[in-house]
Amino acid sequence: MHIVHYNKKYANFSSSIDKTDGLAVLGFFFEVINNFLNQLMNRTMNIKVFRGD
Repeated sequence: MHIVHYNKKYANFSSSIDKTDGLAVLGFFFEVINNFLNQLMNRTMNIKVFRGD
């Protein structure tokens, strides 16, 4: 999973992409260990959130 944040000193996500201090990206690896987590991860993979212009 990746979580991407942009620096609020820029007007929006698009204007922060080319700045050295514009984005912070966190990456995580998950190991699915049971059926419930497997179903949760499958549903989570379909979520797309973008709050830019």
